[in-house]
Amino acid sequence: MRLTLSEKLQIFFGSLSFLAGLAFSATGVVLTCFLWPIVDFSSVWFLAQPVAQTSGIITSANLTSLSDGDDDESIWEINYRFQRAGHLYQGHSYSSSHTVAPGTAVQVEYVKNQPRFSRISGTSGAPYPLWALIPTISCLVSGLQMLRKGISYCTQAVAIADDIQVAPAICARVKPCASRSDDEEKIFTAHYTYFFEGREYEYLHEVSLDELGKLNEQEELALQRAAPANAMLIANLPRLVRNRLRLSSFPT
Repeated sequence: MRLTLSEKLQIFFGSLSFLAGLAFSATGVVLTCFLWPIVDFSSVWFLAQPVAQTSGIITSANLTSLSDGDDDESIWEINYRFQRAGHLYQGHSYSSSHTVAPGTAVQVEYVKNQPRFSRISGTSGAPYPLWALIPTISCLVSGLQMLRKGISYCTQAVAIADDIQVAPAICARVKPCASRSDDEEKIFTAHYTYFFEGREYEYLHEVSLDELGKLNEQEELALQRAAPANAMLIANLPRLVRNRLRLSSFPT
């Protein structure tokens, strides 16, 4: 039962895990790309290196289109300059509370060994702090995990459908799965055995405590003839593949 490209795409885009992963990943990428240029990466230097202070002069203060999320106050970009060891340094800081005029003297803090990393005391080197990336990166990582799970499931289903064999599987034993739990509900692993060309294989099927009583001693497995260990319960196949199995004859 060979699947066409259109049918393969239907399997992928019919998988909720794949679609959710795609949506979360895309959202994470867009938000991360938006925040990346306006996040204060320079603050890491002030945590890891010795810091000194000196006097500086404001050269300009410009109102940006960004606002502080806490109180919706507008964020200002403040340009300044200062001298250190005969060298003139220029920098810019961002703050929602500094609305000073050019020529105003301010206190500047800088990394001793890297004076080019500086900021006006009490401000930051970019409009938003570094931790603002945490939600977007979390969204991206979660999306990639769901996307990986969805791709794995769909790829397995397509491989089985392209080279299918159906065989009975007998439930040999059920054991608690100590390494997994969903919302503190215990997960069990049903160990099924099946045969192909005289060899025995094992298929593991995880169920919750509520689903445990619905397990059948014998189930039908769809397996890939070229790789018999690649198997899936027919009930867990995508609907399109299950429908194709009902409408056509297949090896048993």
